[in-house]
Amino acid sequence: MYNQGIVTPITTDPIATANRRPRLAPYDNYLRKFRASAALDAAFTSALKRRQPEIVLALFKELSRRRMLKQALAGRDDLSLLKILRYLQKHIAQTTYMPVLIEVAHLISYLYDFSLPSSDKTNKAMEKLQKTIHDELQLQSELMKTKGAIEIILAAASTSTLVQTNSPISNNNSNTVISSL
Repeated sequence: MYNQGIVTPITTDPIATANRRPRLAPYDNYLRKFRASAALDAAFTSALKRRQPEIVLALFKELSRRRMLKQALAGRDDLSLLKILRYLQKHIAQTTYMPVLIEVAHLISYLYDFSLPSSDKTNKAMEKLQKTIHDELQLQSELMKTKGAIEIILAAASTSTLVQTNSPISNNNSNTVISSL
């Protein structure tokens, strides 16, 4: 009834492949275990190796979404806090990073008291971050003023105005309309 022996597959036979679970990055493994602080440290390590700051940004977003950002930032030693402050200082002015990093900077300023002389390096890094934020706010303010001025000019240019002109050649008074741009 059935053929006995070895059967060779035909090209039309479906072939089953073994689906392996994808290997997760170390920070993803820590996230699965709800170890937010270790996940943040691992993300900084792999972001520095790969030169991809987006890894840290994505982790900040995920920690914020899970409401674990405060847990991840609390209780840090000076070296790990310094890493975070330098990352913030370097990337906070980028528009794609700004919303998330402002939240991180706010939490750090809430969690840590930089008025105490704990470490000169972290205090200096926080001062640099504050200066960077201040400079960015001034730049944004100037850009908003410029945008307002441009909008006024464009609004004035878009309306049609009737201008009286006197032609010296024909002595006829003619009305001309200047159209919008």
